[in-house]
Amino acid sequence: MSFTPPNTQGIRSININNPTSSPPHPSEVLYVDIYTDRITKEKFILWEDVRLVFHNALYIRHKARVIPFMKGDDFNTIKPLRIAIIPGEILDIFVGNPQDNTPQQPPSVLRQIEQQAAWLPRHNPLSTMRPISATYPSTSVLNPRFRPHGNNFPSRQQLDDAAVWARNKELARKYAKEAMTKIADTMDLDVLHTKGDAGPADFWKALECYLKAVHQSHAHAQVQVGDLFFEGQDVSKSSFIAMGWYHKAAFQGDTNAQRKVEALRLSEHQNTASPDTPMSSLPMAQHNSSKTSVAQPSSDHNEPQMSKEIPPLANEAFALADISLPTKHVVSQSAIVAQAALGDNYMSKQDYQAAMECYLNAANQGFVEAQINIGIMYDEGNGVSQDFAKAMEWYRMAADQGDARAQFNISVMYHLGNGVPQDFAKAMEWLRMAADQGHAEAQFNIGVMYHLGNGVPQDFAKAMEWYRMAADQGNAGAHYNIGIMYCEGNDVPQDFAKAMEWLRMPAEQGLANAQFSIGVMYHLGKGVPQDFAKAMEWFRMAADQGDANAQYNIGVMYYLGKGVPQDFAKAMEWLRMAADQGDANAQSNIGVMYDEGKGVPHDFAKAMEWYRMAADQGHAGAQYNIGVMYDEGKGVPYDFAKAMEWYRMAADQGYAGAQYNIGVMYDEGKGVPQDFAKAMEWYRMAADQGYARAQSNIGVMYDEGKGVPQDFAKAMEWYRMAADQGDADAQCSIGTMYYEGKGVPQDFAKAMEWYRMAADQGHTRAQYNISVMYNLGKGVPQDFAKAMEWLRMAADQGDANAQSNIGVMYDEGKGVPHDFAKAMEWYRMAADQGHAGAQYNIGVMYDEGKGVPYDFAKAMEWYRMAADQGYAGAQYNIGVMYDEGKGVPQDFAKAMEWYRMAADQGYARAQSNIGVMYDEGKGVPQDFAKAMEWYRMAADQGDADAQCSIGTMYYEGKGVPQDFAKAIEWYRMTADQGYARAQYNIGVMYYLGKGVPQDFAKAMEWYRMAADQGHAEAQFAIGIMYYNSQGVTKNDSEAMKWFQKAADQGYPNAQEWSKKLSTSAKSPKVKGFLSRVFN
Repeated sequence: MSFTPPNTQGIRSININNPTSSPPHPSEVLYVDIYTDRITKEKFILWEDVRLVFHNALYIRHKARVIPFMKGDDFNTIKPLRIAIIPGEILDIFVGNPQDNTPQQPPSVLRQIEQQAAWLPRHNPLSTMRPISATYPSTSVLNPRFRPHGNNFPSRQQLDDAAVWARNKELARKYAKEAMTKIADTMDLDVLHTKGDAGPADFWKALECYLKAVHQSHAHAQVQVGDLFFEGQDVSKSSFIAMGWYHKAAFQGDTNAQRKVEALRLSEHQNTASPDTPMSSLPMAQHNSSKTSVAQPSSDHNEPQMSKEIPPLANEAFALADISLPTKHVVSQSAIVAQAALGDNYMSKQDYQAAMECYLNAANQGFVEAQINIGIMYDEGNGVSQDFAKAMEWYRMAADQGDARAQFNISVMYHLGNGVPQDFAKAMEWLRMAADQGHAEAQFNIGVMYHLGNGVPQDFAKAMEWYRMAADQGNAGAHYNIGIMYCEGNDVPQDFAKAMEWLRMPAEQGLANAQFSIGVMYHLGKGVPQDFAKAMEWFRMAADQGDANAQYNIGVMYYLGKGVPQDFAKAMEWLRMAADQGDANAQSNIGVMYDEGKGVPHDFAKAMEWYRMAADQGHAGAQYNIGVMYDEGKGVPYDFAKAMEWYRMAADQGYAGAQYNIGVMYDEGKGVPQDFAKAMEWYRMAADQGYARAQSNIGVMYDEGKGVPQDFAKAMEWYRMAADQGDADAQCSIGTMYYEGKGVPQDFAKAMEWYRMAADQGHTRAQYNISVMYNLGKGVPQDFAKAMEWLRMAADQGDANAQSNIGVMYDEGKGVPHDFAKAMEWYRMAADQGHAGAQYNIGVMYDEGKGVPYDFAKAMEWYRMAADQGYAGAQYNIGVMYDEGKGVPQDFAKAMEWYRMAADQGYARAQSNIGVMYDEGKGVPQDFAKAMEWYRMAADQGDADAQCSIGTMYYEGKGVPQDFAKAIEWYRMTADQGYARAQYNIGVMYYLGKGVPQDFAKAMEWYRMAADQGHAEAQFAIGIMYYNSQGVTKNDSEAMKWFQKAADQGYPNAQEWSKKLSTSAKSPKVKGFLSRVFN
């Protein structure tokens, strides 16, 4: 048979407690197999193999990329983790304390309770915890590796036996020596069951416990047995038997045993060493395969052919090593056992060719352990080309002898479809054969198959039944899965207290999954009082074994400051440990930390790099975050198409945030044609998962009638769904519904109540709206000081609306002293954020010379900034500037163009001015009908100018029949709003008796209303009435006063009449001056 040479990767350990120490001596470098992916041809090593070499390995420091996890049928990760090799380099493995498996307890910490931000804008926030349901293991089914070297987790019976052994340690050791001498002399296993004459009543129990400890791979006990035979203490001296026992302990990583093995190997060549010679000073052992002649295998493996050349002392080794076998063929099998033990020795040194030769010598004579190990070598491709068919052949040889381990391994082959078509039914059949012999792993895996419904209908009751059988033998996985079933309420009442009880045993034995799950239970307060400090303790236990889930959660706890002081640097450290094992959640969250500059410098490029690592493993949150990067142009050019592509990847996995953002893109027409129907479709996908922001946006769609008929009742229904989850947007929107009485009776008190809910979360729009209510006195007493207080809250968060309104408060002196300089300062803050209203207001300041010199050019510049954003007020004012020739040449055509831009947005003042343009024929042919049309558009919005102009159209009969009654009706509409020009015109109608009886007293009354607002024409008219004794007693001094008021405003002829009145003894006659109204 030909063998391929070993192909290995060097690894060495670094203690985690001293990671900066100098690298280990080269003699401490060990090697693990390199595998090749049959499809991608990538070369890699297995984390499981690393853990076999360094049992206390935590994580790997690795420059090369981690090959992504694969996923099983249940969507859980299939281990082992594959790690890409680094040719020519040694990989550093961080390890914990090697002396025992007890995790180092972290120092106790003060618990800190801190409210997490309700929402981190458009980012996937660090999740607080993984659900327990995602962690129950099925690796025994999915992993074909079986090492026949005992169970890592002793059963309760074994623990009880160990207690008896501890009580009778010395006595049992003494009688064990005597028993071994008898065994070596008589080769009769029945001596174990013959009660002796001396010793305490539980001597035989103690002896049985001692021998069980030896047989069950208790390394310390095995070294002791080797010492007894090496030194010949009350037993027949035999270095050969000693070597066998030292090797069994050495294979488990016992450094004392490894040193003794090397010393004895050296003594074979030099005859100078003892078992205590330091192994670092010894050469590597050379393989010698000529010690034993080997017979050809029989066709009947149940009756194997035995070697006839048996080393005399090998009998003793076999007698003790296989004391539990119910066979009397001890003498004939001793050499076979020795060959198999030698094969194990070569396997531990990765000398696969020598190991295969030894295993074949034993296996061809029907030795089950050797047949199984040859099967494993073909299964894994160790020293031979991977060949599942040959692996199956060797497993069958052992299974045909009734070996439960081989039957179990055959079930794995059928489960995975290795060398045979995948067949869960056959996998179950072979598992049953092994389970019926009491094989705990088989019983456990039958439970897993019923749990997952693989090859059998899903049946939690049967799963529990099989888990119980395995658990009764101390199977840690079964204990763990029973705990998970109680956590999830699978065919048993959900009972976290019972779950904790079942999880405790495997956790205390070092099962990382169980330790992790207990940590989750303390974190969530399930079955135990919530206790972040204890959660951290249990997570540390699991993390110290390299559990990526636990490392990730520790990172999260440091990130959030739960159970420990918030520490982004430590969060990053723990997340890196998990990420270096390929944990996609950790990789994604490291991206978030670089994205937000938490614990590391702000770096979008590195954020993208980490997001990509996770996204390449199919991590939906990372795919979503990459979409956000392209959507917002963070570290990459804006690219809505790429954003959509990444959002779709995440959305197709059901990621609600991505579904929501796709809805936003269709809603706003970003990178896709605007499509409210599609937006609604994507919002619904996210909303159906309870995503509050999507529910809120559906409310907006119904509120505004976008893609659906406007329906305030439905809008309120969706807003409530989101608000009940604490969504501040929705709470604010409900406040607006009550404020405006949309779908509910108008109720300012309730509006304030909902605005406060949102504002208490720091929602700037709600804070702004509360300021509006105090400003207007809606539902609360008018209070400009409180309005300013709420505006400052929002403005301090950078809200441009609030900053602009603070400018208005200083501009108008409301709640603060009148201060144009401060007004300008706040307007600039908002304008620098692109706030169109603030830009418009700055234009007004320059236009009117408020706090700055008059500057029509600068006014035009700021108006244009706002107008280019579609701000109608700015478009209107630009129209006025061209209409009046302010800062630009007068241009009625351009004025009309800008008025139309504003009017098309429904801006009433622009519509009214377009009416004036047609009324007066400015830049367009005079057209009273069109003038009336535009006036009506503005008037229907309550524009006082337009209503007054319509009154004048009826008064003068322009484009409509002259109708004084309708004229006074339209004047009254606007006059009742305090519009001075309409009040003056009504005065003219009473003065002239047009449409109403002539009435100078009433005329004087309406003139006074207009004059008190500074209307110069009305002021002059009052002077005339005093001068002519019309409706009042003639009073020249009073007439002079009113003429002067009008003159002070530059009213034509007012100064002339004032002068004439003061110099003429004879009153001038005034006729017909009041015969016109103002348009």
